[in-house]
Amino acid sequence: MFKYLHAHAVLLVVSFIIVNTLSLVQAAETAPRTLVYALPNSNLNPMSTYQVRLLQAALNHSGEHFVLKPAAEAMVQSRALKEITDTSQIDLFWSMTSEAREKILRPIRIPIDKGLLGWRLLLVKEQGHIAPNWQRITAFRMVQGHDWPDTEILRKAGFKVDTSADFNSLFNMIEKGRADAMPRSVNEIQGELATIANKLNVEPGIMLYYPAAQYFFVAKHDDKLALALEYGLKQIIQNGVFDQLFNEEYGDILQQLQQEQRRIIKLDNPLLPKGTPLHQTELWQPLPSNVDDNTHAYLERP
Repeated sequence: MFKYLHAHAVLLVVSFIIVNTLSLVQAAETAPRTLVYALPNSNLNPMSTYQVRLLQAALNHSGEHFVLKPAAEAMVQSRALKEITDTSQIDLFWSMTSEAREKILRPIRIPIDKGLLGWRLLLVKEQGHIAPNWQRITAFRMVQGHDWPDTEILRKAGFKVDTSADFNSLFNMIEKGRADAMPRSVNEIQGELATIANKLNVEPGIMLYYPAAQYFFVAKHDDKLALALEYGLKQIIQNGVFDQLFNEEYGDILQQLQQEQRRIIKLDNPLLPKGTPLHQTELWQPLPSNVDDNTHAYLERP
């Protein structure tokens, strides 16, 4: 009898351990994964950033459980991309794509800004100097970040480009007259004019344009996150949430550009990967309709 009770007790203990182990495994499987995302500069408020709001909406529709968390400090693009690749301290980042970046990271090939990153207005110290001289625009000295794809795009188009790893110093270079202009995308420039670039102006009557895509990037091996994020983005495109967030963020400046007569100088983008979905016109914002073919100018690569 004692042996029977002992065996029964052992069986109960073993069953208890198995049940609790399974419960812990199931809990681990259903617990949300924390995703750490990088921020490109310290001037951003993480939770109000358009990319973060879009990211959160996509993940909410992904069918998976994730919790978003910003990195402890802002970092330049090259470091953020390296952190994803080498250390796994960062799970994802948003950036302009290039062939080099797609070789080391996995892009989610849905342009989250509808191509606006390639619409470039010129931040200048004083207006009215560059636009009248658009035919010799490559004679003007530009400034860009040292690790931005835009730097190489502009240089290959014939521009003189000075660079810095310090984001704030780029604006100071224009303010102090050390360079003529700083091309900034239309989806960046409004916030900067209200803060870090409040002593600068936008050159009227001119805009640079090159095809460019801003993607979310994840590690090459992170299939689960990549698939979940792609699925979520497609879901919010279908249900209208993507357009709602996009219009909330960029509607005003797009309306303003629609009302302005600007000469658009088109540049080649030799860094654009072949996999860029340019044929999916529904993913891209068309250029302002008030611009006709006569106001387009093309700069050939030297």
